[in-house]
Amino acid sequence: MASRSVVFAALVACAAGVVAPAARADSLITPTGGRGQLVIQQVAGFRAGGITTPNVAAAQLGMLGLSYSSLSLGHAAGGGSDSFESFGFWLVPSADFFPIDHLSVGGLIQFGLTSTTFSTKATATSLPATTGMPTIFDVTILPRIGYLFPIGQRIGIWPRLGVGYALHESVAGPAAPKTTLSGLLVDLDTTLLYRLNETFFAGVTPELSILPGSAETGGVSVTATNVQFAISTGIGVIL
Repeated sequence: MASRSVVFAALVACAAGVVAPAARADSLITPTGGRGQLVIQQVAGFRAGGITTPNVAAAQLGMLGLSYSSLSLGHAAGGGSDSFESFGFWLVPSADFFPIDHLSVGGLIQFGLTSTTFSTKATATSLPATTGMPTIFDVTILPRIGYLFPIGQRIGIWPRLGVGYALHESVAGPAAPKTTLSGLLVDLDTTLLYRLNETFFAGVTPELSILPGSAETGGVSVTATNVQFAISTGIGVIL
């Protein structure tokens, strides 16, 4: 009986030795949303939706990037076509700091531009006539405040509210004047995050942006309100 007790005790000790390191490996040293943390939310990500809100621009494309797009439309008769070729650049630095546990203060600055060239051919064999369209700009300055509600060590719900300024330009076609929409921007998002380890986390973020302002086209200004909604997911960093 004594020998069996010794064997059982040895097995329990071995099991404890295996489980304890696993439990320690699964735990985190730093709290989620702890004092002094700096969070960069969207290092890389993906966006679902047909619009571009300030945070979602970072979520879909990262903080710095270049883009190229080409669109060709055939004429109904004659074999000709119209083509649009666009080059884009964006810079969207974004960060949030926790001065105390759970409370975050941060913001983003967005700058982007798109240059488009329009070409048309009357027939399939004719030379294209090329026209440069106006370069359009996107600018956003958005300070924000948030509060992170931790659920255990790895999960958190992080709502944030931002109020700032946004300017968005667009052009309808090669002969159309530029339209500028600008004004006060109110942006609300809530991130459901999961910490992968001490440094990286994954998150899903629904976002609502409201821009009540003015739209100006060809020197004529009218009141305008732009409402946008999107859902993004991506990887963030906790420093």
